[in-house]
Amino acid sequence: GRTVKPVPPAHVDGIREHVSSVVWAMIQVQRYSAARAGEICMMRPMDLDVTGKVWLYRPHTHKNAKRGHDRVIYLGRKAQAFVAPLLAGRALDAYLFDPR
Repeated sequence: GRTVKPVPPAHVDGIREHVSSVVWAMIQVQRYSAARAGEICMMRPMDLDVTGKVWLYRPHTHKNAKRGHDRVIYLGRKAQAFVAPLLAGRALDAYLFDPR
């Protein structure tokens, strides 16, 4: 298979002024967690374990779920900085990111 390499950081940083703050937060969480874009889109408070220094995100569905594999995405402090402000007052089953 083909190895997919990350986009150079300068290319990502170059779009900041062209996207909304919500889309920028989504990009940053993806950057700092290595989650797939679809996993970021469906992130909900109920899928997060925020009890430790590193938060755990377990998407309710993912591409290997049919195979019985668990998916855990680790959110360190840089990713947490973009997620934390979206948690306050949000319903547990509500999506965190709404780019509308």
